[in-house]
Amino acid sequence: VGYLGFELSELGLIGGHGARVSGRRRARQHGPEDDSDAGQSHANPSRLIARPSWGGLVYGDPSPGTPRCHQRCCSPVDQAYLDAFASDRISTPDWANLGVFLVCPFCVGGAAAADVLTKVSVDLELAGKKAIVTGASRGIGKTVAAALLAEGVSVVIGARGEEALRAAADELRSTGGSVTAVTVDTGDDASVRDFVSRASDVLGGVDILVNSAARPSGQVTPAKVVDVQGEAFWEDVNVKVLGYLRMIREVAPAMKATGWGRIINVDGLGARMTGSVVTSMRNAAVAALTKNAADELGASGINVVAVSPGVVRTEATESVMSARAAEQGVSVEAIEAKLGSVYAIGRIVTAREVAIVVTFLASPLSVAISGDVIACGGGVKGAIYY
Repeated sequence: VGYLGFELSELGLIGGHGARVSGRRRARQHGPEDDSDAGQSHANPSRLIARPSWGGLVYGDPSPGTPRCHQRCCSPVDQAYLDAFASDRISTPDWANLGVFLVCPFCVGGAAAADVLTKVSVDLELAGKKAIVTGASRGIGKTVAAALLAEGVSVVIGARGEEALRAAADELRSTGGSVTAVTVDTGDDASVRDFVSRASDVLGGVDILVNSAARPSGQVTPAKVVDVQGEAFWEDVNVKVLGYLRMIREVAPAMKATGWGRIINVDGLGARMTGSVVTSMRNAAVAALTKNAADELGASGINVVAVSPGVVRTEATESVMSARAAEQGVSVEAIEAKLGSVYAIGRIVTAREVAIVVTFLASPLSVAISGDVIACGGGVKGAIYY
């Protein structure tokens, strides 16, 4: 929509950061010009305000006192018109430094003020929040921790292996932010209680819980139904399903006391398909846990959701694909192409792409989503879920 002031480069819709405009467009807005320099910088840069963050131009004098229309006429915009709706949105009407377009009422036909001057700048409102991420020594868990740290969240990461966990913490800490490593076995009640207590002491409370501790799935050929042994089944369910429940049970009271919280359970698309009975059962159970917890805790300001990726590219992917390729006598590229072919996007997603979804769900902006399982595997082809 031409008159909206989006910082489109942030959305990936307008590439580049150069301040360029076609000669034909300039002729329409500034009078006849030679089109021979189409695509080059404007001949009179003093008449333009470059917006590197947008990748285009805002027409008008550099002086903040004389804003001009960005649309067709390039005429001065009545300051009184702008002040009428900008006062509650912008503390200082410094038009030269706003990442927005300016459009006069003539060009938009008297469009609503809120539509005329709009700045898209997504603040997830996560800065200063406190999070616990389990299963964070590798894979999705570690990547989620990195994404939360980038948003200004203080994070305690947990996992069973102390050496790998501390290495992950050192790696995360090198990028900035507050991250602390505390070992935990989510399959053990006492370990979970101690972990949450220590994490709460370090952070001064817990706002966000990301449950990601689980035995890896998809890395070995799953057992058939008739071959599944109870011990293996219970070990898997104890760590992921009961482990998630243990963590929720320990953080919920403090979240209820503050009246706010976000709990994100990393589930899996195995709940929606056959192929591994243990994976299907544990993931279906996580979905049930998520909905029950959401219904019970929602009135206290706590949203509970699950995310379900499919095959995800992590640090372990290359070795797993290489092993499968050797086993089947094909190339690694053939294995990856086969894995990606079941998804609408034509490839497997990355841990970072999953982490982006989790980070949004951890934010106050996600309040409209609770109790649901959000598929984030790139779109499994065929089946319709509604």
